[in-house]
Order: sequence, then structure tokens, then C-alpha cells
Amino acid sequence: MKKFVLILILINIIYLNGVSRSEEILRQLTDDNNWQVLKTKGDTVIRRKPVEGFDLFALEITRKIDVKPEAVFEILLDVNSYPEILSENNYLEVEEVSRKSENIIGYQFARIPLISNRHYLFDFDLKSYQASLTRKKMNLHWTLIDPSGEYSAYISKKNQENKNPVYIANGAGLWTIKKMADGRYENSYRLYLDPAGWMPGWLVNSFNVKNLEQLFDQVISAAAKRR
Repeated sequence: MKKFVLILILINIIYLNGVSRSEEILRQLTDDNNWQVLKTKGDTVIRRKPVEGFDLFALEITRKIDVKPEAVFEILLDVNSYPEILSENNYLEVEEVSRKSENIIGYQFARIPLISNRHYLFDFDLKSYQASLTRKKMNLHWTLIDPSGEYSAYISKKNQENKNPVYIANGAGLWTIKKMADGRYENSYRLYLDPAGWMPGWLVNSFNVKNLEQLFDQVISAAAKRR
């Protein structure tokens, strides 16, 4: 009986590690409950919340800006320009894999000093985004894609090209823009990314906060130049 229970536990662990749970992560990101202020920096507020079933914190960064929403979303959806937008990050490669009316599929490969490189496929939901443009809160979200599905051949090719980096299967992001009474726009980006493999939790959480701030600043800066 003990052996049978152990086998079930091992099967469950393999299942959880092999199947993307990004949709569940996105559901928790959209929930406005349990966010706690981590720090404030000028007009920027960073909050975090625990994500049920995962070890790390989800993060949120919020700031009111003058840049029009269409300029911000234009930057976010211009996947092929990410290397230019993220010019300070020399360790990142990005490729637009597919663009359809309902979604955009993108690929990112990150060279990370001292630890194994990472890569992943992400899916922008264009249907949900288009529907939100007529609401008070406009939003664009992405989820990471299971590597064993439709794009398994593509990932297999990238594994060979990039010497088998660790695939990140669990993650999601949500960018929301709301017009304020003073005419400015409140931009908020929520993110959870499980880096896969073993890394100290405190290090990952600290690294994620720094990267979130940098990414947010670069997107806003690039959008301001295009308005």
C-alpha cells in the first residue's frame, strides 16, 4: 500500500512539472484580493501576493502616466522589436513565432550568468484584448505555453540550437490601463514567472522585482517616444 501511495505521489509530481498551469496563474493574477504593498518609489507602487500552489510571489507594479494607452499596447504587441526595446538586456533573444487574429505566439531565450539558460513560448490573447478596449479597464494578458503541445517541434529545434536550456512552462502576465479623473492613465503590470529548476526563493523574488521595474520602465519609455 505504501509503495502504491508513493507511486501516485511521484506520478502527480511528474504531471505537475510537465503540464503548464499558466491559466490558473492568470486567474490568480486577475484577482484583486490579497495584494500587499512591498515598496513605493516616487509615484510607483510595487505590491505582491502569494500564488496558491506555487512557492514564489506574484508581483504588481503601478504608475500613473500621460502616455496614451494605444502607444503602450503598440509596444507590448510589437514582439519583434523587444530586443530593441529591452536594449539594456544583452542576454535576451526574442522571436515572433505566429501572428493570427486571435493571438500572437512569441519565443524568448535568456542567457543567465552562473545558472542554466531559460527559454519559453508565450501567448498574447488578442480576442480578450480587443474586447477590453471599450471598457474602463483595458488589458492585455499573456500565458506561457506547454512545450509538449502544438509547438513541440519548434521547441525541440530551439533545444538543439540553444543547447537544451531549461523550459519555463508556468507563468502569466497582465497589463491593465485605466483612465483617471485627472486625464492621466494608471498603468499596472502583474506578473508571475516560475523560473523552473532549482534556485533559492529569496534570490528569485529579488531578481523578479528588479526585472519587473526595469521592464516596466523600458516599455513606458519606448511608448512615450512613439506617441
